[in-house]
Amino acid sequence: RAGQRISNEIQRQIFQAMRWLEKQNGRMFGDTDDPLLVSVRSGARVSMPGMMDTIL
Repeated sequence: RAGQRISNEIQRQIFQAMRWLEKQNGRMFGDTDDPLLVSVRSGARVSMPGMMDTIL
């Protein structure tokens, strides 16, 4: 159902950005010894209550 899943295109963009972050920082997301830590925040111009809960 639409709105229940992140689209394949958005998933692709997220994974591409994560690879870039890993390369820039020399760390890997999920690494047990020296993990890349990532914080996510909303950057919407207009408040959309509940939107971050939907994605996270």
